[in-house]
Amino acid sequence: METSNRFMDTFIREETLIVWYQSTLVNYYDATIEMANNQELTKCVKFFN
Repeated sequence: METSNRFMDTFIREETLIVWYQSTLVNYYDATIEMANNQELTKCVKFFN
């Protein structure tokens, strides 16, 4: 029983870590895409000015 509890603790921690990692990656990509879009927008504005 002790072993299975320890296993569950580890498993849950890893699951949490994976979820956190994925959400961090998603946020990172969102920020990167936003930055790229802003740069494109800046280029367009400069072009038209």
